[in-house]
Amino acid sequence: MAQSNISIFAEHSSERLKYTLTFIFNEVLGCPFTLTDDVQKYTKSIGQKINYSDKSLQTNELHIVPTGLLSQKDIRPQTPQHKNMAEVIVLFPNEQENKTALDCDIFASIFYIISRYEEYLPFR
Repeated sequence: MAQSNISIFAEHSSERLKYTLTFIFNEVLGCPFTLTDDVQKYTKSIGQKINYSDKSLQTNELHIVPTGLLSQKDIRPQTPQHKNMAEVIVLFPNEQENKTALDCDIFASIFYIISRYEEYLPFR
């Protein structure tokens, strides 16, 4: 049985985002994905959709609001914000007025953990 392609929209693509998406979808889940910054291509795509931007585009999508970590090109000191959601601690919570399904930037969280981001900075 062929798996459907997951369409992912991001206004700002980056090597960090591509690395994270490849890890999640190809290595862990074993499913194909297409990353695009073209709104029309994204909205016309068929199948599961993930919108990784500040604005909701459709009602039938998983909307994740980026916190900025994946658009940075340099290594900066980070103190990831966290909060409890349904008895689980999440990193990079989303504090925007328009609530999304996850209320956190799950892609930034995964990147921070799998890259061991904190180890690139001086130890305190």
